[in-house]
Amino acid sequence: MIVRNEEDNLALCLEPVADLVNEIIVVDTGSTDKTRQVARRFGAQVFDFAWVDNFAAARNESLRHATGDWIFWIDADDRVDKPNRLKLQRLFGSLGDENKAFEMTYVYLPEPGSVLNVEISMVRLFRNHPEMRWQNRIHEDISPALRARGARVMPTDIRIHHTGYQNQIVRDRKNERDLRLLLMDYADDANNPRTLLNLGRIHLAMGRPADALPVLRRALQHSDPGAPIVRAFCRLIVYCHRLLGQADEALVICRDHRARHPLDAGLWVQEGELREEEGDAAGAESCYLQFLRQSGPDDVTGMSAALLGFGVRQRLSSLYAKQGRIAKAEAVWRVGS
Repeated sequence: MIVRNEEDNLALCLEPVADLVNEIIVVDTGSTDKTRQVARRFGAQVFDFAWVDNFAAARNESLRHATGDWIFWIDADDRVDKPNRLKLQRLFGSLGDENKAFEMTYVYLPEPGSVLNVEISMVRLFRNHPEMRWQNRIHEDISPALRARGARVMPTDIRIHHTGYQNQIVRDRKNERDLRLLLMDYADDANNPRTLLNLGRIHLAMGRPADALPVLRRALQHSDPGAPIVRAFCRLIVYCHRLLGQADEALVICRDHRARHPLDAGLWVQEGELREEEGDAAGAESCYLQFLRQSGPDDVTGMSAALLGFGVRQRLSSLYAKQGRIAKAEAVWRVGS
């Protein structure tokens, strides 16, 4: 793991997992608090590494010191609860010599003003090998190395909770840092779709939809039309137009991209919300119902069908209630229970 000034977080992170592993490698990028002392209390080997504006470089430094056959990586603001600790213990105990990697669900706990988690699948466990290294300054990626090594990526039901964006001050500071690093990646390669996606997202997180929009449009131009990432771009472009008060443009994009991606759950939801905001209750109802008929997980965000369906049922039930259709509103929840 890589850390900097995490004395308040580190014990909560390490306590549930320290006894599940053979060694703990902590790379410190310049702490001025008691982070190193806390890490050593859990038996960690602590190595200093000067911060070079590159998360992949810091993570790769931690790999350089690791001697085990398998790598499990975690951040100081991650949390593993008791049920998932047991699942980790079972998984670690089953590992052999197979060329595999294991995905776990990364749960971003709600930001201020939100009640829903954001969930994505992420490789958190893989074989240790000199060629297994992360790429990118930020939003570092191990998947190219996994593909090059021919590793088979396996899903798990393990969930790791991330607390890093719940504090507004911390979140703002991270956003500023992330933007700076993404702009450096953009300067290196202005046509990289993944960099453009993350740059658009960070502009949106900072309340700058007008800055996000041209970045996301550029991303579309440089992406394979059939790639799942294209649907992420489309959703964010629609969201930009909504934030800019451009409902007509947003609806045009929804219709255009739904013609190419008719099963895209996110576009159905966004169009439903747009139509509801524009007073088209029948159109909104149709979009919500179409989404609920699909009832599958979202392969763009990795969010489960149950979590996505909860939000849509809430909107649909509210829509019916506003129309005085109380029986229909109640029925929506009964079907979903």
